[in-house]
Amino acid sequence: MMPMVCPSCGRKGRVPKDKFRTRLHCKKCNAVFYLEPGGRAVLGEPPDPRAEQRAKEAARPEEFDLIGWVAGKVMRAPRPVRIVGGTALAVVLLAAVVQWLGLLRPGGDQLERLSEAAARAFLAGDKERIKAIAVPDTVDAAVDWIDKARPALMKNGATASGDAFVTATVLSREKGRAQVQATVMQPPASPFALELFWVTDDNGQWRLDGAATFGASQAQARR
Repeated sequence: MMPMVCPSCGRKGRVPKDKFRTRLHCKKCNAVFYLEPGGRAVLGEPPDPRAEQRAKEAARPEEFDLIGWVAGKVMRAPRPVRIVGGTALAVVLLAAVVQWLGLLRPGGDQLERLSEAAARAFLAGDKERIKAIAVPDTVDAAVDWIDKARPALMKNGATASGDAFVTATVLSREKGRAQVQATVMQPPASPFALELFWVTDDNGQWRLDGAATFGASQAQARR
């Protein structure tokens, strides 16, 4: 058994050591809470393990075949463009060799990989994936981000096919907050950038701040 304190009324008690992240109920004030592995009591329902698994899966970066992407564009282009495209493909092949040697590191750190995954989910209109990586109380704003910001990009030629090259650059990162710019290239549409905002949760994991991200997209649309 281990000691615990109700985070609502302060009533002290003891619970089995295997009760981490399970639903607890205070007999004094009727508050519902749960214990983090470190012993900290948190008001509210415990996190759903399935939701955490979905978040991990959503954060898993999708492999992107840069050479195949360019080659496909070249082969689908009219013949005159293919000649120029062949030169571009040679350049990409050289870049692939450099990448293989480790001079280029696709995806970068975890925050960059998360941002690339979020940008692809946005492009595909995948609300469930965005919900899985968003801060719980900003999920509605994250959905609004897709509903209101995505249509304008679709009108400019972007598609949900997943045939896009996405890169992410961390603009700022300090004290559990970060701003990342995800650049999406999907010819023939013009490249566009998504401003993504992230915060760390109680477990130190990065979560998409749906409210800040949606707000940034609205401000960008007004420019």
